[in-house]
Amino acid sequence: MLRVGLVRLGLGLLLSMALDSCSGRGWPTGFDWGGGSTAAANRAPVAHAGLDQEAAVADTVQLTGMGSWDADGDPLTYRWTSLDGADLDVVTLATPRFVASVPRLYRFVLVVNDGTVDSAPDEVQVTARPVDDPTGSRRTLTADLPGSATMEFVWIEAGTFTMGSPSSEVGRRDNEGPLHQVTLTRGFWLGQCEVTQGQWYAAMGTRPWLGQAYAQANPAHPAVWVRWEDAQALVQRLNEWAGEALYRLPTEAEWEYSCRAGTAATWSFGSDVARLPDCAWYGDNGSQAGLAWAQPVGTRRANPWGLYDMHGNVWEWVVDGYSAYSDAPQTDPQGPLSGARRLVRGGGFDTSAEGTRAAFRYDLGVGNQRNGSIGIRLVRVR
Repeated sequence: MLRVGLVRLGLGLLLSMALDSCSGRGWPTGFDWGGGSTAAANRAPVAHAGLDQEAAVADTVQLTGMGSWDADGDPLTYRWTSLDGADLDVVTLATPRFVASVPRLYRFVLVVNDGTVDSAPDEVQVTARPVDDPTGSRRTLTADLPGSATMEFVWIEAGTFTMGSPSSEVGRRDNEGPLHQVTLTRGFWLGQCEVTQGQWYAAMGTRPWLGQAYAQANPAHPAVWVRWEDAQALVQRLNEWAGEALYRLPTEAEWEYSCRAGTAATWSFGSDVARLPDCAWYGDNGSQAGLAWAQPVGTRRANPWGLYDMHGNVWEWVVDGYSAYSDAPQTDPQGPLSGARRLVRGGGFDTSAEGTRAAFRYDLGVGNQRNGSIGIRLVRVR
């Protein structure tokens, strides 16, 4: 948006200057220098919905279409539309307002009219931050890895949330209930992205995805064809290299808390499945669209806490074994560390929309679960 907006505004200024120069300042812009006829044809106006913004939850946010322009100098009328149901106060103003009531991404489109024709639509986005992030810049950490590689982490504050899904949620499975309150008493660093092939190779010196189906060798792609035991081997290697126990897999509760990022909807961006392609690689824009493997990490929109690919791209191992939920409130819960059933979360590039929901749980047998749609995201404890 920023780049597009500036280009459009710059073109408007250049075109206005060119018109002033060509008209000799006193000539009307429709003057025919060849003596032949007529006023110039009406040109469509250009909408400019302003620059993308950030706000805190409960802030009143003002949009601005004042950068819109018309090459013929005609007066403009404005028409704003919310793409996700947000309530603008007056949609026909150049500068309408709305309240960012929940932490998520808000999207708006502006169309202007010069009395004859509409402009092309222009989109602006507003990211509403959770109230625990008043500065708008969550803490991040760049950790050194073996082989001169690095890994980015985002600080996740301690907090309380509701885990699981309501019985009314589309695509819900029985193992996602009952809803229950979970309190995490300790903050932690969580990988901003899934572990990449480049990071895995730097640490482990192996490429388990080579020659395998549904995987493309690329340092920016997620490391795949890794079992839960392989993920634990990576953790052990990084801790040995660091000289202390810094790394581990997230618990299932930590994973869902981070995925939801202060929200309680189907996905971290809300419950409108039409927005999923912007935020996730999954079946509809992945395997069913001709993409035979996971995509480079961080190429869809981040969730409100700055984490990428929590929905889709590849499933992610958690440390817990599978256990049924209880409706009792829990503090720092963790499922069994041993057993025949392991959990992955988040969905993959070949998963249905329902499988990428924040509450979706997929339990697998231990030992032989290697494929091109399962990867890893790490916790760093400090």
